[in-house]
Amino acid sequence: MTKVHYRLLQEHKGPQEFDSPETAGEAWCEALTRYTSEMQYLHTDGKWKTMATVGFDGHNPYKGMPFHNTPGAAEFIAAYNSAMGPDYQDPSRYSDGICF
Repeated sequence: MTKVHYRLLQEHKGPQEFDSPETAGEAWCEALTRYTSEMQYLHTDGKWKTMATVGFDGHNPYKGMPFHNTPGAAEFIAAYNSAMGPDYQDPSRYSDGICF
């Protein structure tokens, strides 16, 4: 299995890089939603690709989740849910990048 690298970009902060989907998912849980934030992964072509972003529904921020075919998506989402706590650990809340 190829090792995937992840990078968290947040306004007013330097980039943070991670070597596992678990640590990237935990970091995404902690990422601020009041600013533009983005989680990326290093594609096999050597370019960083977006896997999750903060969006806004009117004035309400939300965090997108990676599509299931993104490298490490299952582990990323599981770590994100675990960091959120037991009230948020229902995997049926996520479907192809959308948190319900």
